[in-house]
Amino acid sequence: DLFYRLNVLPVPLPPLRDRRDDIPMLCSALISDMNRKHDCRATDIAPAALALLGQHHWPGNVRELRNVIERAVILAGEGTIQ
Repeated sequence: DLFYRLNVLPVPLPPLRDRRDDIPMLCSALISDMNRKHDCRATDIAPAALALLGQHHWPGNVRELRNVIERAVILAGEGTIQ
């Protein structure tokens, strides 16, 4: 019953691997969220690291990206994520 209620207006959303241009914006938003959650002070992500993220296939979509950024923020603690 829930499926049919939610399926009234389907919202097609392509996978992250088809929206690679969204990765920098998503990273910025996720860094802010993870800084608040873990009391860290990461400021941004290095261009080389961002390029690597853009090359990944992202089978886990945005949830996988979120986990990667969360770990990076925790490990960096502050400053630029390398």
